[in-house]
Amino acid sequence: MMRPTDTIRQAGMIPPTRMIRQAGMISPARMIRQTGMISPAWMIRRAGMVAGMIGSADRGGRPGRLAGLVDGAIAGAVGSTALNVVSYLDMVIRARPASSSPEQSAGRLADAVHIDLGPEDRAANRRSGLGPLLGYATGVACAAAFTAAAGSRRIPLPVAAGLLGAGVMLTSDGSMTALRVTDPRGWSRTDWMSDIVPHLAYGLAAAATLDRLAAARRAGQRLVLRTGQRLVLRALRCG
Repeated sequence: MMRPTDTIRQAGMIPPTRMIRQAGMISPARMIRQTGMISPAWMIRRAGMVAGMIGSADRGGRPGRLAGLVDGAIAGAVGSTALNVVSYLDMVIRARPASSSPEQSAGRLADAVHIDLGPEDRAANRRSGLGPLLGYATGVACAAAFTAAAGSRRIPLPVAAGLLGAGVMLTSDGSMTALRVTDPRGWSRTDWMSDIVPHLAYGLAAAATLDRLAAARRAGQRLVLRTGQRLVLRALRCG
C-alpha cells in the first residue's frame, strides 16, 4: 500500500502544510500567538488556579487565612462539645455535682464590665446561660487562634491535640484565676484530673476535625481541578 504522502506527490497534490505556506494562511498556533487568543495550555493552567481559589488552599491542602479561621471555629465547636460530653460522663461515673465555676465566671465578668444582669432571680438564670456560652466562645476562639498561628505549617495530629488542649486549658483556668473564681494552687490531684481529661478530649477532637477538614479540602481541590481540565479539553474538541 502507498503512503498518503506518496499518493500526494504522485498525484501532484500539494501537502496541507505547503498549501498553508503558499496561500499565506496562518497556522492555528501562529494564529493564537498573533491574535492573542487563549491557548489550551493557558486555559488548563487557569482552570487549576480557579480550583485553588475555590478550595481557598495551597497545593498542600492547607487552608488560606479566612478559610483557616472558619475551620478553626468549626474545630473549636467540636472540641467544646467533646469537652462537655467528657465532663458529663465524669459527673455520671463519680456522681459529682455540676461545677459552679462557669456561672461564677460569668457573674464576675459581668460585674467587671459593669453589665447589670437584673434582679437576683433573673441574674441567676442569665449566669446559668452565660457560663456555657463563655465556654464555647473560649473553645472556638482558641482553635481559631491556633489555625491563625499555625498558618501554612502542617502540625502532626498528636502535637496539635496537645497544643489545643493545653491552650484552651490555660485560657479557661487563667481567666477563672484572674476573676478570682478559683485558685489552682489549692487543687487536689482529683481536681487536676477532672480538669485535664476534658481538655485533652477537646484537643483530640479539635485536632482530628482540623485534619479531616484539610483532607476534604485537598480532595475537593483535586476534583475541581480534574473537572475544570476535562471541561476545557471537551470544549476544545467540540470547537
